[in-house]
Amino acid sequence: MDSGLIRIGNIEVHPAARLFPEMGEDDLRELYESVKVNGVRSPLQFFEGKLLDGRNRVRAALMAGLDVANLPRRNLSPDTDPFQYAWDANCERLNYAPKTKADIAVKIAEASGELARLRAGAAARANASRSEKAKAQIAEQPRDGAGKVRPGGAPRDARPGLPPPPRKIAKEIAEKAGVSTRTAERALRRRREGPEALDGVADGPPARTKRRPSKWSVPRDVGDMAKFLRERLTLAEITRLVKLLTESKL
Repeated sequence: MDSGLIRIGNIEVHPAARLFPEMGEDDLRELYESVKVNGVRSPLQFFEGKLLDGRNRVRAALMAGLDVANLPRRNLSPDTDPFQYAWDANCERLNYAPKTKADIAVKIAEASGELARLRAGAAARANASRSEKAKAQIAEQPRDGAGKVRPGGAPRDARPGLPPPPRKIAKEIAEKAGVSTRTAERALRRRREGPEALDGVADGPPARTKRRPSKWSVPRDVGDMAKFLRERLTLAEITRLVKLLTESKL
C-alpha cells in the first residue's frame, strides 16, 4: 500500500502521507533553491509523532544542509483524521490528474476503513431493498385455503445476502475525489486486480459492444439457408414458402 519513503532522515512518515506521490526531481530542486534562501516557513504537520504533511520540505531542507530538528512544526490534535487531513493538504492543493486522484482516493478509503464502511453500507441498503421486494412479492403470491403462501418463496434476486452493486461504491468515492464515476470504477478495479488490469485500455466511457447477431440472421449459402429454415419453420410453412418462391416473377 505504501508508495513513499517510510523515513526521511530520522523522521518517520505517516502511512497516510505515503499514499501520495512524492515531488519530482525538478520541482524538488526548485523547492530546494527556495529553502536555501528563505528557509522553511510553513510548519511541518505531525500526527502521533509521525510526519503527516511536509515530506518535500524536509527533503529540501536536508539538501540545503539544514537541521530538521529546528524546522517549524505543529502537532495535530489526537482527534484529527490523518487520512482526511492528508487528502485535504495534498489533493486540494496539488493539481493531480483525475486518474491519480481516483487511485489515491481508493487507497485512502481502504487504509482508513472507509471503503469497508462504504461496502457495508451499500450491502445493508441493497439487502433492505431486496427484503422489501421479497415481502411485496410474497404478499402477492397465491395462498391456500388456510391463508398460507403456497411453496415457492421469493425469487432469488430478491433474497438478501447478495453483494452490493460496485457502481454505488464507486459513485461515493468519485464524489469525494471530484472525478467521474467511471474513473473511480477503474481505480477500484486497479486496486483489486493490480495496475496491469487496465493496461492498454483508454480512459473515458466504455467502448460500445458489438450487437449480438439475431437468431434470424439469414445465412448466404443456399445449403445453410435450407438448414436454417428447416430448424425454424414447420413443414406447412416451408411448403407455402416454396410455393410463393416458385410463383414469384422476380
